[in-house]
Amino acid sequence: MQRWHARAEHWLEGIGRQATRCLAAGIFLGVLVPPLAAGARPLLTPAIFALMVVTVLRLDPGAVGASLRRPLPLALAVLWLLVGTPLLVLAPAAVLGGGGFLVDHAVLVAASAPVISVVAYAVLLGLDAAFALAAGVVATALVPFTLPVLAGLVLGVELPLDPAGLLARLVLLIGGAAGVAVLLRRWWGPATSARRGALVDGVAVVAMLTFGLAVMDGVTAAALDRPALTARALALVFALAIGLNLVGTLVFAPFGRRLALTVGLMSGFKNFGLVVAAMGPAADDLTVVFLGLVQFPIYLLPVALRRLARRRLAREGETP
Repeated sequence: MQRWHARAEHWLEGIGRQATRCLAAGIFLGVLVPPLAAGARPLLTPAIFALMVVTVLRLDPGAVGASLRRPLPLALAVLWLLVGTPLLVLAPAAVLGGGGFLVDHAVLVAASAPVISVVAYAVLLGLDAAFALAAGVVATALVPFTLPVLAGLVLGVELPLDPAGLLARLVLLIGGAAGVAVLLRRWWGPATSARRGALVDGVAVVAMLTFGLAVMDGVTAAALDRPALTARALALVFALAIGLNLVGTLVFAPFGRRLALTVGLMSGFKNFGLVVAAMGPAADDLTVVFLGLVQFPIYLLPVALRRLARRRLAREGETP
């Protein structure tokens, strides 16, 4: 048993050291092997919870508290993530006279809160994961109030988001994950916890891969049935992620490169799954497929972003 346990730890540590490459390769599994994506669907919620546990394990509680004590950048980041990014996406569409399925869904993506995994990505990329967690939690708590208003006024789409219910689920998810992380820290001890960074990163990668597989269910069939629309949607989600990442980084450059790169990452990686869940039965098959396509830049771009983040932080003399 101990030998198998040691092998499992060694395997997970290896995945953790090659996290971004493993995620980039793994996202295609759900497309190439559709039954694997269908089989992963029941593991969606457990994967999200596991990801939150390992993310909290890698964070310094003092750093999270310090981020919460910086109200100006935190408030500006949340305002930018929930209001600034959708208006930025809507403006070019209005000028160009755009509309329809793709533009509407692009605005809904931009108006969403950051994905939960953005904190894990911030850890892997050497960015300000504590600030990402603080801003992400606040943005997720507020998005049930902001997103329905934007969707109704701008797009004429009614989203049945329940603010109280969503906030309760958020508290349960993060609170439960934090509790499990505290127990693991006490079990391992401070010294052991510090040495197991690569192992924890490996578990995070496995959790993100499981989530990625689950949301790929149906994407392959859609690509075969409607290849032109799927190709346009895929190009759109990449342009959206890259464009919002770049603009978000530039907007927050006055706060330092590390925080700017963190906000840029959060700007480009949004939790469209929350919108689809809120739509419930009203979400048609194309919307669910769009959710799967949104995951491609989230899983593929960190390979390039890791090198870029290290280069930019090195120029400023910050350690990644």
